[in-house]
Amino acid sequence: MLKKLVISAAVFVLFSTIALARDLTVIALTDFHGALESNVTRTAGGAPVESGGAALLAAYIERIRSQTNGPTIIVDGGDLFQGSLASNLAEGAPVVRFYNAIGVTAVALGNHEFDFGPIGPHSIPMDPSDDPQGALRQRVSEAHFPFLAANVRDESGNIPEWLHPSQIIEVEGHRVGIIGIATPETPSTTVAANLRGLRFEEPVSYVIAEATRLRGEEHCSVVVLAFHGGAGCTDNSLDHTEDLSSCHGGEVFDIVGNIPANLVNVVVGGHTHQGIAKVINGTAVLQSFSRARTVGWATVPLTGGGARIAGFESVCGQVVDTDHGPSCANNDVNSSQATPRTAEFLGAPITASASIEALLYDDLERVRALRDSPAGVSALTPLTRTYFGESSLGNLVADVFRLAIPEATVAVTNGGGLRANFPTGPLTYGRIFEAFPFDNRIATIRATGGQLQRMVELGHAGSHGGLSWAGLTFHAENCVVTEVLINGEILDPARAYLVVTNDYLANGGSGFDSLGLAADQVTVLWDPAMVLRDFIFHSLQGWGRDLRATDYFDPAAPRQAVSGSCEHD
Repeated sequence: MLKKLVISAAVFVLFSTIALARDLTVIALTDFHGALESNVTRTAGGAPVESGGAALLAAYIERIRSQTNGPTIIVDGGDLFQGSLASNLAEGAPVVRFYNAIGVTAVALGNHEFDFGPIGPHSIPMDPSDDPQGALRQRVSEAHFPFLAANVRDESGNIPEWLHPSQIIEVEGHRVGIIGIATPETPSTTVAANLRGLRFEEPVSYVIAEATRLRGEEHCSVVVLAFHGGAGCTDNSLDHTEDLSSCHGGEVFDIVGNIPANLVNVVVGGHTHQGIAKVINGTAVLQSFSRARTVGWATVPLTGGGARIAGFESVCGQVVDTDHGPSCANNDVNSSQATPRTAEFLGAPITASASIEALLYDDLERVRALRDSPAGVSALTPLTRTYFGESSLGNLVADVFRLAIPEATVAVTNGGGLRANFPTGPLTYGRIFEAFPFDNRIATIRATGGQLQRMVELGHAGSHGGLSWAGLTFHAENCVVTEVLINGEILDPARAYLVVTNDYLANGGSGFDSLGLAADQVTVLWDPAMVLRDFIFHSLQGWGRDLRATDYFDPAAPRQAVSGSCEHD
């Protein structure tokens, strides 16, 4: 009898242990970029399909929370604010309210967090008293979550007082540490003037040191890394989470490959706007594309053990049926003749969060009229962008630049500054804003012929993206620029040329800091009319002619005549 009783007690303890085994769910967001409104794509028959946006994302998060076995945290990989009218005009304030409402736990510091500069209309400090991080600091003060960046230092070598290297939370008696890391690329991928007083260090040693401290003296059983640095994989199915054959190298893989195994349980990446859902040496790596169109989540046993990818899903309001399943992806929707149906997620239909719609109503209503303002022209064919090389949209912008400064010899813009295509149909301020969300100004550079030659070489073979030109053509064989023509004449290395561009390039972005430009060579045009997207909008209003892609990029007669190939870093 006693033996039987002991056995029964052991069984009870076993089942109690199983019942008490709990997982921490880590929901991974990144690169929200002010995407408060859903993206609307239409089928071939004109039916709307919504994806992404704050209200839909909130509904997906609530559905995940309702089905977890244990506590849930939300970790974001950075770049919250920059990218939409409603967010940009309020310097990111609506995004903070939204993140507060859904209970975000912590965010990594993204490079585009610095884009707004001081509080107010200027995007960079114009006076010694201006705080170059003023708008960002204001958002930090409003947030119910910390901004994390263990590898950012001020002039004294300390972490700025408004940042934190990590955060510790307690859930169900367990301590969870969250580390933040900013990309060391930040100085070359945002407005340099707004980084005054800050250094961005290589991250690996900081991750190891902080994770070791959290594991040791802080007794954290789970460590999560939020890193605004990423990579990408083309196969992110849950059946292939340990297969890395579809992935390409990037910062996030560099970190995971250079830290001890099992030191970090989950890594939330960002920056590259691509997807990752992989487990590497027991570490779950998640990167949820961008603009709230995907959400990924991983689980980690609170009592210890390996992490696993629990889900990686598109955020859809409606879907169309395809050969590979229900989809709200733009290409699938545009080509579909099917009638859209309500999306289902985790076994039930999904509806946008009414409370989030109410929270953001005033912010979205405030910009609706401006967004719908007609530009007075239509795109007869899509004008598209590309990151490397020239594009029809890039060449159009370069042409508009030359109109801004008639005395300029040439004009140039960068592929990374083009964030959306011009679709077929009437153009509006909102469409132009989507393509040019940054608060860039038009600027001029008085460059030597040698410096101009170097600009061409940077755009052709560099790792910072391609350039589109007006007034300049060139020939290249593989990675070597063999001839540069300025309005049909051979470039003169000794001559001075007036180049019109944007202030991001003029102030050293995309490798232009290597040109050796003196301060008196660069002029930023601070006239309010010279905000890039506004100038493009008003310029097109005055054109009176519709746009056709081949008018700006003719593959049979490109402005950049390239033979062979040049592999970009």
